[in-house]
Amino acid sequence: MQRSQQGMSRRERLRRQGYALLRNNVPMTGIASRLGVPKMTVWRWSERMKRSGPQSWRDVPNPGRAPRLNEHQRERLIEILERRPAAEGFSNETWTQGLVIAVIRKEFGARYSVSGVSTLLKSAHGDVFLPRMRSGR
Repeated sequence: MQRSQQGMSRRERLRRQGYALLRNNVPMTGIASRLGVPKMTVWRWSERMKRSGPQSWRDVPNPGRAPRLNEHQRERLIEILERRPAAEGFSNETWTQGLVIAVIRKEFGARYSVSGVSTLLKSAHGDVFLPRMRSGR
């Protein structure tokens, strides 16, 4: 979401203007045409304002899904990956994303995709392992 210097997104500005027009009893069709939004959007704003109050024009943070591995598990995974794959019973010389997926499933019971493993490793420990890691299984 792109924000202006005032820290307000385009959606917030539109919603705030719509709320002001709704409070001034401007018809929904007039608000929709004036702001260039569908009438259904204005109706949703109206319902949101009734339900959550006049300041509800602000965007609501959406933190996303909770991580599959908690902080302790991510630290444990990094400890495992700091060793060679042979220490975990694999014959490979280097870690692959497929091996990391197997370790995560075995150690923590969580399922990850190849792209999910890349994201996890970047968030858990920067790019430390990724340059050494091959993408093969």
